[in-house]
Amino acid sequence: MPDTGAPWNIPYVESTDLVSDWPTDSLALANAIDAALDTAGASGGLVDVKHVLKTDAFTSGSLSAGASTQITGTSITHEVADAANKLILIAHIGAAQGSGYLGQAGFAFHDGTNLLGRGDAASSRTRVVAGGYTAGTTVFQRIVNTLAGTIVHTPGTGSKTYSLYVMNVNNGTATMYVNRTGGGTDANNPSASTSLTLLEVSV
Repeated sequence: MPDTGAPWNIPYVESTDLVSDWPTDSLALANAIDAALDTAGASGGLVDVKHVLKTDAFTSGSLSAGASTQITGTSITHEVADAANKLILIAHIGAAQGSGYLGQAGFAFHDGTNLLGRGDAASSRTRVVAGGYTAGTTVFQRIVNTLAGTIVHTPGTGSKTYSLYVMNVNNGTATMYVNRTGGGTDANNPSASTSLTLLEVSV
């Protein structure tokens, strides 16, 4: 029995085949099913994948309480194939720390205009996708944040540039470090990586 070929290999009955049980099957029907299963056209199909990996260190400079800044080298520019399609944004920040060796870092996604995926406004709390404030009680308790998060976003039409923003989750000004700590020596200090992955899916 012939089929439609890769990638789906859907079998069909030729008009010359003596298969009386499948009188309505045809190559046209098989091709219609094949087209419907095509990745770009099927509901829930994966349309595109983009990824950026940042392996060098980033230092923000002074950020006021609750302020944020873009982590350079984490940008992806993308326009969806259809305005109804959705984006899945996945982030991982291997190490983030604030000055004073404090775990006071958070992060959020950014679409070139707005921060995305943050928690609700609540008094003066810093709105983040993930992150928080942890302080050690001695100089030996140096706290590092490892941050991760995933959101589903419907961007609509137009090209947008997505990136990761680090946030100061502290009530005072601080310098933020990404992929490293604030420590000046190599001893006991990591060199980490940060990644942003974008998946476009049809709906």
